[in-house]
Amino acid sequence: MILPKFIKVIDTFTGTDYQFIIEFGIFKANANDTEFHAKSLNFKSKTLKMKVKDCNISEFEQVSDDLFFNRINVIEDSMSFEISMDAVKNLISISSVFVTDAKRDIIKFYTKKDEDSDYFAIYAYDQTNSSYDYLLGYQKSGVEAENEIPIYRHCFLTAVNSKGNDNSIIITLPSNNKQKLRIETVDGTSLTVLSTVQQ
Repeated sequence: MILPKFIKVIDTFTGTDYQFIIEFGIFKANANDTEFHAKSLNFKSKTLKMKVKDCNISEFEQVSDDLFFNRINVIEDSMSFEISMDAVKNLISISSVFVTDAKRDIIKFYTKKDEDSDYFAIYAYDQTNSSYDYLLGYQKSGVEAENEIPIYRHCFLTAVNSKGNDNSIIITLPSNNKQKLRIETVDGTSLTVLSTVQQ
C-alpha cells in the first residue's frame, strides 16, 4: 500500500547524498516472543527530511494458517467467476471517475443470469454514486444464484494489486449470505478474503 509513495520519495532523493534510516517498533507476538517491525522509513539529506510511515503490525491480529484455511477462507455454497485483468483494469479506471471518498466508496459485486448468454455473470455496481454498472465476467464453477456483496473500493484495489501479473483472477462469493468475498490467482497460490461492508 505504501510502495507508490515510497518510490516517489526515493525519486526525490535520487542524485543527492542522503541517509536512509529504518525506525522499528517492538511487537509482542506472545508472552515469549518479541519481534521488531518497521514503523517508518526515513530519508535525510542536508536540505530535506522525509518520513514514509508504514503500518504498525501490532495493530493487527496475526491469524494462524489453521484459522485462515479452515474458517476465514471457507465459503460454502460458493460461486466462482474468472475475471480477466483487462476487465479489472477497466473497472479500476471506470470506478475512479466519480470517486467521492477513496476510503469509503463501495463497489457492490452482484450476480445474475446474463440474458444474452444465458450464463450467470458477476457485475460491479457503484453503490456510492450509482455511476456505473459493469459486467466483469462469467461463472466458472459453483452454485447458480443471485447475490450481492458490498466491498470498499480501496480494499478491492489493494487485493487485486497483490495478485501479480496473471492474465486473470478468480472472484468467489457465497450464494446464500453476504459475509465475504475471496480474490485469488488462477493457480490458487495467492488468496485474499475481504469482509463485506456492514451497513
